Amino acid sequence: MDLYRAWSVVDGFRGHDRVRLNWFVIGREKPVAPYEELIKDYDSDDAEIVYDHLVVKELLTLQELEELRQYITNTHNTEIFAEKVELPVRRGGLSYSLVMMSGQDDFIFLPEEAGYNLSVNILAHYDLKGCPPAANIETVEALEGLENWELRFLQLCLQELGILSFDEDALAEIAKKVSDSHGLAVVRR
Repeated sequence: MDLYRAWSVVDGFRGHDRVRLNWFVIGREKPVAPYEELIKDYDSDDAEIVYDHLVVKELLTLQELEELRQYITNTHNTEIFAEKVELPVRRGGLSYSLVMMSGQDDFIFLPEEAGYNLSVNILAHYDLKGCPPAANIETVEALEGLENWELRFLQLCLQELGILSFDEDALAEIAKKVSDSHGLAVVRR
């Protein structure tokens, strides 16, 4: 049994560049192999073993990795990187599920997207600390005219929703259409 960790690195995500999105499976009921094969020095009597269960349940099989790669490439035009995990894993690893249970909200929920059809639920965790500001944010300030600010506002809204790829020309047309037909505009504070 081969298991994998997967990630993407994206620019322009929530106002930052070079943001690493760590993809993981959530909600897997049973491990893909016996825990004794997946976790080094497995001890079912250890009260803390449940944390190690979470870690190995988050790893992707080759089939799940390929499904994710195809989905992310097609829907977000983003590349997936992966590494094979050396099994059995060491005990005491930190799972993203546990990070989520702690109340952090730095996650992308792929199953909430329209058209999501993967065989397992896959989320991504990200951390913006240490990521440089997006290059296009600095250049936007040099642009003049209301339409450019409307466009930038829409871009940031889509990025906040986790939509990593979109046609900027179409977005500009939509912003102009909304402004012209509804009298709505984005103004800079």
